Amino acid sequence: MKRSVLSLSLSALLMLTACANSPRSTEQILSDRGFQRGETVDRIKDYQISGWNYVDERHVIFNAGPSRNYLITLKIDCRDLSGAEYIGFSSTTSDVTKFDKVVVGTPIGPRSCPIDTLTKLEKID
Repeated sequence: MKRSVLSLSLSALLMLTACANSPRSTEQILSDRGFQRGETVDRIKDYQISGWNYVDERHVIFNAGPSRNYLITLKIDCRDLSGAEYIGFSSTTSDVTKFDKVVVGTPIGPRSCPIDTLTKLEKID
């Protein structure tokens, strides 16, 4: 009897530990930073990189000017994004589109990560 109670207690503790260590969703991270997803856009016109914030290996928050924040979702995991020295875009115009790439500066040289979607972010009141 004691053994089954101990086994159940240990199982419950392991389940709680697994839940506590599970990665947070992109939506939770955005909410913690005061944002929610808005509409998906085809391009960011006349962008200027005012700042950026790492979310995870597939998402980055990009500030394109005053009150112009976007979530960039990448097609693949971009492993060097978390420790990037800088980011840029492969765009040859003044716009960023979903056909461009995020260029990540790393100590061993730039890495390109293709963009999947561009989403406007809205401030949460």
